[in-house]
Amino acid sequence: MAKDIACIDIGTTKISVITLRITGEGPVISGLETVPSKGIRKGQIIDMESVSDSIVRAFSNLSHNLIDYIIAGISGNSISIMESYGVTGVGGRRVVEKDIENAIRFASSVYIPVDRELLHILPVEYSVDGEPGIKNPLGMRGYRLEAKVQIITASLSQVDNLRECFKRAGLRVDEFIFSPIAISRVVLKEDEMEEGVMLLDIGGGTTDIAIFKDKKISYFTTLPVGGNHITNDLAIGLKVNLQEAERIKTKYGSALLRDLEEYIEIDLSRSKRYVSTRNIDEIIYPRCEEIVSLIKKELSKVPEADRAINGAVLTGGSALLDGMDRLFESIMGMPVRIGYPAVAAVTNKKLESPSLSVVAGLYAMAAERFVKSSKAPSLKGAIIEKIKAIISHKMKFIDFFPDYLKYGV
Repeated sequence: MAKDIACIDIGTTKISVITLRITGEGPVISGLETVPSKGIRKGQIIDMESVSDSIVRAFSNLSHNLIDYIIAGISGNSISIMESYGVTGVGGRRVVEKDIENAIRFASSVYIPVDRELLHILPVEYSVDGEPGIKNPLGMRGYRLEAKVQIITASLSQVDNLRECFKRAGLRVDEFIFSPIAISRVVLKEDEMEEGVMLLDIGGGTTDIAIFKDKKISYFTTLPVGGNHITNDLAIGLKVNLQEAERIKTKYGSALLRDLEEYIEIDLSRSKRYVSTRNIDEIIYPRCEEIVSLIKKELSKVPEADRAINGAVLTGGSALLDGMDRLFESIMGMPVRIGYPAVAAVTNKKLESPSLSVVAGLYAMAAERFVKSSKAPSLKGAIIEKIKAIISHKMKFIDFFPDYLKYGV
């Protein structure tokens, strides 16, 4: 039976929605919409009715009455990540499925405060008889099996407020996924996540900083700066409205000071005039330099072991500003690349934009999860399903993650 799923990313400046249908032939994208976001400031809801209206607009051209399941990305400084350990006895025999299940269950048996919402429990690694760093202990012989997991939670008020916005739009969100995990699914490479990489999702109102190392998130924070600050600076400096400032930034802006000076026509309310690209650069560059410097300052607060990374990946709409990657390289002193989503078996070129990294990641994870669920469960899938039933009805998406995040394989 076909299943219709919607993946949605609610940002400060825009809301993006992908709808997909899962059939026996596999996942097929049935819709893609992006609309301006209202009621969000620096990643925080300030007007629930406006957010609800924006959600309605995002779904207005989609057959939302047919949707069976809605998945939404979530991020911000309300997110908390902690590690936990669990041990089970093996008795000198070979490790079997039940042993892995027990170790993860014991590691997951931690107190979740009443003001927190459980999002994910991610197995990180195992140890057998004190030998750490084991990715898959199945079949190993030993006496003691230990599992290490990451437990990711969000503020209950943030989650409830988002749920209420959907409810007012006549919809129900079924699942929340931590956005950096979704992005990593389609933007980061496996060797980057193993060796150490900083993922920077530069949106309109915020910048998410997530450090991946040893194939897990070792650090995360959100800074209240983004592309909107650049747009506002242009609006003030050039004396134009925000819409025209955004157009100038997107079409003519650069994060670097360019040698070549040209003159472009800008649209005023009742007239037109010309402005030099040098003038535009001199407005944009200081703000971009400030954003990069704030990120570098934040990186200095990270524990030294987690700070030893090999580079950074920029994604999000503001990563597309010309020269942003080169400015990061010059200030951060490390290799930097732009992260374009790579979604397998998808021909929709719009999904390749960094501005859609979150929703593209949600799509990839949803497609993988629901396609697998229509087939006979694998060993790992069976374990995860059992743990979900034991731990919490809230933990629905642990098997969304690729194998290296689930069992380190």
